[in-house]
Order: sequence, then structure tokens, then C-alpha cells
Amino acid sequence: MRLNPDFQCEFTEGLAADAYAAGNHEGASVDHKEAPCVSFFISVGDVGTGGTVDAKVQYSDNNSTWTDETTGMGNDTSITQITAAGTAQLNVVNPRARYSRVYVTVATDTCNVGIVNVLGPLRSKSY
Repeated sequence: MRLNPDFQCEFTEGLAADAYAAGNHEGASVDHKEAPCVSFFISVGDVGTGGTVDAKVQYSDNNSTWTDETTGMGNDTSITQITAAGTAQLNVVNPRARYSRVYVTVATDTCNVGIVNVLGPLRSKSY
């Protein structure tokens, strides 16, 4: 395997930008078989009265059973709670398993949230 200089990153929608009611919202997963690292870019727009947004990284071997990221591998585990419009970033530089995702919790009131997954550098086969 070698790095493909033409396509270093893949951008995918982690969580469609929308108004999310209070509750838990699972972001789309990324497959580390395609790339060793991922950055999750979280954007928060309007925050309802007293609304908060929390986000944490989770990992999985099978893309169905998820475990919260813990310290010790150099990966981000969670963001500082967001209470007003703003942005945050979570990075996975040493994946614990094949898949990673962001798990978002909106509390108290509806908040506008969106996540972009940036997977890379991508791997490619040598020809």
C-alpha cells in the first residue's frame, strides 16, 4: 500500500446540518480500512434557550456495537460543551478499531448541528 497523491482526503457527511431536538444523534461512521486518520468538524448554528451540544468519539470493530473513546491513544475523546453558535473538532489519529464516529447529545432545547468527516490520508494500491 502507498499513499495516493491525487486523493489524499475523503469528505463525507457525518451528520446532516439540521435542527436537532433534545436527544442523542449518531453520526455516520468512517472506515479506517480506507485511511488511518479522521477529523470530525462540528458546526453549531442556532442554539435554543438553554440548549447545549455535547459530542464524543466512539469506535467499533463491526460498525454496530460502539464503545466510547478513552484517553491513552492520542485521540480526542469529546468536545467542550457548546452553548452558543460555534465550531469544534475531534481527531482520531490512532484508531482503536476499524470504524469511528461522533455521537452527539443535544440537551434542553433544539440546536442546529452539522458534522463533516474528513478521512485521510487515503490509502491506494500500488500499480
